[in-house]
Amino acid sequence: MKKVLVIGGSGYIGSHTLKILKEAGYSATVFDDLSSGHKEAVQQTKLIVGGIDDKKLLSEVMKEEKIHAVLHF
Repeated sequence: MKKVLVIGGSGYIGSHTLKILKEAGYSATVFDDLSSGHKEAVQQTKLIVGGIDDKKLLSEVMKEEKIHAVLHF
């Protein structure tokens, strides 16, 4: 199964994208600082709280989750 990292997935557009990805058979992980989104919006998707400027954390997530594609909102 292809894994997608959705940066900003707790916002309006990101959360709707998560639904579409799941319907299409993709596995998603959300990376978000929750500055303008809501934790509840990601529902049952794995949420990693962090800022896009945290290169170390972002790199770790990419490796651990074996990410194939990134969507940034």
